[in-house]
Amino acid sequence: MKKIYIILLLSCVMILSWCDLLWSKWEIKNISNTTETDYRSIIQNSDKIIESNPNSFESYNTRGAAKYWLKDYINAIEDYNKAIELNTNYTDAYYNRALAKTDLEKYQEAIVDYNKIIEIDPNYINAYIGKWWIEYILKDYTGAIKYYNQAIELSTNYETGTIQDINKWVEKKLKYANAYKNRGFVKSQLKDYRGAIEDYNKSIDINPNYPDAYINRWLAKYNLKDNEAALQDCNKAIELDPNYGLSYIYRGLIKMEINQINEACIDFKRALELNDPDAAQLVQDYCN
Repeated sequence: MKKIYIILLLSCVMILSWCDLLWSKWEIKNISNTTETDYRSIIQNSDKIIESNPNSFESYNTRGAAKYWLKDYINAIEDYNKAIELNTNYTDAYYNRALAKTDLEKYQEAIVDYNKIIEIDPNYINAYIGKWWIEYILKDYTGAIKYYNQAIELSTNYETGTIQDINKWVEKKLKYANAYKNRGFVKSQLKDYRGAIEDYNKSIDINPNYPDAYINRWLAKYNLKDNEAALQDCNKAIELDPNYGLSYIYRGLIKMEINQINEACIDFKRALELNDPDAAQLVQDYCN
């Protein structure tokens, strides 16, 4: 029974990595943190601009982005098509169109758009991340790592200068930590656990206060049967974020492995208090 839980929980780790990626990858410029009412207002304002200036390719892109967030992918693509017709080098429109096509599971068409972006601007990092995501969906983990490597390489080439540049560099540095963590996750999928740990180590070196990196490193160490080191990673993740129930479940599973049943149940019950969806079954099976 415990092995079944492990499989289910590994799926949670995958979702955790996906969500981190998606918040950066799927952000559409300027309107990603907007309410539904605001999206409709953006569409209305864009309509007015387009009526007065039918060649405003930016307005078509903005209107498409608002439709995208309303999950109107087909009409969003029509607006992106018009933006690209008006400006064939408009990389943001290609990018946004690729996102909509990915949601429609038109993966090969999305890849064509990402390739066009890279042709126009080889330093457009999100195009490589978008290709990473599609390769991941298609379970081509080797291809996924190739594109993520390219994204990481581009991130490291960012130069600093003014105060504004330094602030941007700090922001990119944190995203760079996330990039190493995500690449480590893909390596885990390929059962390259030692390679995954190397990436998690780099992620933690960049951002020592990144609990997700510790949690993902836990998984690799668990698969290598290094329970003591895995336990230390769980402890650190809990220290950094004591309200994340999954960390307690992972630590409880390690304690089960080393036959510390009572201590494991304390962790499972704490996870239950934090409303982790897997905790109730673990408590029922092992703690009564």
